[in-house]
Amino acid sequence: MTKMAYEQFVRMAELSYDVHGGESVIHEGWACYQYLVEITSSRAGYAEIPFRKGLALTDPPTLREVLECVQMDHVGYRHAHTFEDWCADYMGSDPDSRQAYSTYQQLAEQAAELEDVMGVSLFNVFVCDPPQGGILAGMVLDFEIEAGIEPMGSPEPAPVGTPCPLCGDEMAIGPRSGVLVCWKGH
Repeated sequence: MTKMAYEQFVRMAELSYDVHGGESVIHEGWACYQYLVEITSSRAGYAEIPFRKGLALTDPPTLREVLECVQMDHVGYRHAHTFEDWCADYMGSDPDSRQAYSTYQQLAEQAAELEDVMGVSLFNVFVCDPPQGGILAGMVLDFEIEAGIEPMGSPEPAPVGTPCPLCGDEMAIGPRSGVLVCWKGH
């Protein structure tokens, strides 16, 4: 996720976070710092995400670090049709492992919590495969177009990154519409 796409997504989803913990632990044979990250939205609720970092990484996790890790985990979880499929695709996990099943269940619970926090449409944008070129902003545009928000079109071609004349935020090309629009949909 590019820095701008990440910032736009966090603004659109109205996310904030708080980090708890940071104690040094041994988790599954790995020495790490363990945190509990609470992600909240002004829209609704919160999600608690367990997060671990190696001992060489002494700073608490940022919201971007947490979201990027969760996004990678959930793309794999979402594409697996069954626990056995997930095990085969997720670093060769053993489908008979209770630890693997516990991790799989934790992903399901995190998905449900994050969907409540972000809303179904934004959560679907968040966990879908990155489009060609890795521009999440285009997917956000599609979300707004599908929600019935009329995009502001550009009468003449303009380079991606052109500021919106109404709000100054960067404009992007919607992948389905092919129209240069502001990610806010005006």
